[in-house]
Formats: sequence, structure tokens, C-alpha cells
Amino acid sequence: MKNAFVSSNELKVENDIFDPFRGDMNLIVRELIKNMIDKDSEDGKITATIEIKLLQTFSNDGATYQPMLKHKVCSTLQLKDEMKVGNICKDMELVLDEETNTYYLRHMTGKPQMSIYDMDLREECPGDEDEEY
Repeated sequence: MKNAFVSSNELKVENDIFDPFRGDMNLIVRELIKNMIDKDSEDGKITATIEIKLLQTFSNDGATYQPMLKHKVCSTLQLKDEMKVGNICKDMELVLDEETNTYYLRHMTGKPQMSIYDMDLREECPGDEDEEY
């Protein structure tokens, strides 16, 4: 007997059913970064949970399960002083696009040590054509 699925897509976080979860996660990330900047905090944390409950129902085909999904997204702002080991986004800086109120990472330019990302800026500088790298 062939299964008749509503969708041929595998159930995963990218599916439409998880749109509210992803939207809340995006909102919490933006708000946490904004609060960290406003409160001059260096540490923040986001915790996300998804609860899944299977509700058993019966039909002519036998027992079936209906999933019930609940999510919770929380952020914590760390205001205490402590040292922790972490991953620094080397050669990247945090930038706010004020039109969309979205934070982006971009490569830092104009540093004493030249990187491959500085090449675009170098091409815009007049009079430096004869210099060797």
C-alpha cells in the first residue's frame, strides 16, 4: 500500500511548519545583540527548545499519530565580569543595517596587515599602481 503524504518533503526545521520558530529565533538574535550593545555586555546566550507531543488517533487504517509542536526561545544577557574561552570571528566586524534592523558580519578592511578583502579597496586608491605587495 502506497502512503499518501501531504508533502513529499522530509519533516525538518526548514519546513513551513517551523516558520514561527525560525521567526522567533531571528527576532531574539536581533534583540539580544541590540541589548548587549545598549548594556555594554560582552556575553549573551540563546536557548531554544522544541517540544513534540504525539497524539494517537484511530481511523479505518488503524492507529495514526498527530504531532503537536511547541517552541520556546529565550535569551540571557550576561552582565557579570568573567573570562571564558570562545571563538572570535577573526577579521570580522558586526554591522547594523539600520534600514532593515539586521546585524551582519563583514570583513574588516584598512588593517595594518593586508588581507585578500583589502584588494577591492586597493584598486580604488589612485596613484598606487606601481607599488608592489
